[in-house]
Amino acid sequence: MMMSYGPIIIAVSVIVFYLYLKARVSAFVEPARLALLERADELLSRHDLTTEHRRVVCFGVENAYSTSFAWMMAIGFLPSWIYHRLIGGKAKVVPVKRAYDNKITAFHRLVIISAMGSSPAAMLVFMLSLLIAVLTYVPYKRALELFLIDKAAHAAERPRHAASAL
Repeated sequence: MMMSYGPIIIAVSVIVFYLYLKARVSAFVEPARLALLERADELLSRHDLTTEHRRVVCFGVENAYSTSFAWMMAIGFLPSWIYHRLIGGKAKVVPVKRAYDNKITAFHRLVIISAMGSSPAAMLVFMLSLLIAVLTYVPYKRALELFLIDKAAHAAERPRHAASAL
């Protein structure tokens, strides 16, 4: 009985290509990750940084290399926006202007770039979600901010395990 090695060769080639792509993307976003750390240090040294934003900064630093967080953002972005826009948006909370708003917005961008650098596939799914958001006139900047705030709040409430400290 003769076996065809074509599917095995294709599967191995796809895996090798993906690993190569992942290494290249990770190297490409490394400057953004270093900028993320600098921005985090700058923000955390501020005395006027709110507790909520302090949590977001710590959460962003902890998840800068997280593939699972990249997938969480890729899959959870549009449902999170829909929830905040349709269900959670009923309270009509007006965002408060702060002196560091531009810096925290830049930090949010760096968190997204850093996390997406850990998974090219998640980056592709996230970019498609973002494209859908832009094409349907979704205020994606605010949706991303609310998504990061929610995830940081959930992470702060969750007890830490010894295995997650590694």
